[in-house]
Amino acid sequence: MRERFEYTVIGDPVNEAARLSEVAKTVPGNVAASGRAVAAADSAEAAQWSITENITLRGRLEQTELAIPCDALESETALRVRACSALISPPPERTARSVDPRR
Repeated sequence: MRERFEYTVIGDPVNEAARLSEVAKTVPGNVAASGRAVAAADSAEAAQWSITENITLRGRLEQTELAIPCDALESETALRVRACSALISPPPERTARSVDPRR
């Protein structure tokens, strides 16, 4: 029979991660990280993220840099551009009709 261990993780990084998981539900791609975590990642990983804004997470006083994966931002931007293009597309061109002077 295997022994089972239970662990509890506590501390500021854990609290920040929990709050970021709440924020992730509202951002493109549903994935979020702190700027601090991205800065600690290796350069190849950090290049995949974009800092979008500073936010105050629930239960915290200091602001947190919000990082979103670049590909999620690019996808969201492409969707917005297509939606805006559909809204502002010019009306169909009108063709000039020749008028019959005998009428």
